[in-house]
Amino acid sequence: MKKITVQDRAEKFINELGKYTVGNFKYWFPFCKLQKNISVIAYDLDRIYKENWIEQIERVLHTCKICVADSFQNQMNNPRFKKKYMIGLLYEKDGIGYNFPWYVETFYYDHSRRWMIYVSHEGTITFTGNEITEAANRIISSQYMIK
Repeated sequence: MKKITVQDRAEKFINELGKYTVGNFKYWFPFCKLQKNISVIAYDLDRIYKENWIEQIERVLHTCKICVADSFQNQMNNPRFKKKYMIGLLYEKDGIGYNFPWYVETFYYDHSRRWMIYVSHEGTITFTGNEITEAANRIISSQYMIK
């Protein structure tokens, strides 16, 4: 039996995402061209932080009962899978301020496939899935929405 490597898992993850997208989905706003049967909504995460409205994202996570998520990053073909405590991650700070990891494209998800959160190095956050997009639409101010 072949041992499944991190690279194998990364390839499978990327191929799964590719089933739902049109065109290049690996950069900035990968879910903008999703098939119509998947809910998607995106926000300017950088502006949300600068204007100190992080609790709007926290409320979305609480509403959807998202505490811990699996994450996937593939920076310079170095794939990483980790479990992340989502609320704590929102408030992590480094020496210059908040450190929510938008320095590299990161996908947060659970194995139910009911939702996914994508955070871009361009300072955006995208929610996919009916429940989480409905919660985000109700909770996060529309002034932050990317249209």
